[in-house]
Amino acid sequence: MIDKNSALRHRESISLPKKEEEIKKAKEEEAKKPNKKEYSLWDFAKFTLPFMWKGGFWIKVQTTLTFILLFVSKGLNVTHPLILKYTIDSIQSIQSCQDEVDCPTADHTYFLVAMYCIIRFTADFVNNIREIPFAAVSASAEIYIAHLVYNHI
Repeated sequence: MIDKNSALRHRESISLPKKEEEIKKAKEEEAKKPNKKEYSLWDFAKFTLPFMWKGGFWIKVQTTLTFILLFVSKGLNVTHPLILKYTIDSIQSIQSCQDEVDCPTADHTYFLVAMYCIIRFTADFVNNIREIPFAAVSASAEIYIAHLVYNHI
């Protein structure tokens, strides 16, 4: 027969000793360190955009196209779950609808399903197409940074 007190003591011996003291000590050491500068999104943009903008006319066009495709992709990725919600609501209301006044028709539901499919496909397509100009922009930025780093003559 196992003694409950011995099992409890065994469990305590496995746990970390003085865990609360270690946490308190770590917090005190963190407080002694000099304050870390926090960077906002605006600071990050101010740092990175000049590197993306270096190059000729086509790099600037590709950078602009990348940002436009990014916003379109994000907008479509927000839109398609909303259309799916309306589609499901339409299907449920067709099944439980008693009066003929506010009931959606089957054509309306099929239209919502088609819109969902089209917008979902377009969102994925735009997201994948966005990678093409982004690859050129990031390669141009990497080349520019490499020239800055290794240009020590």
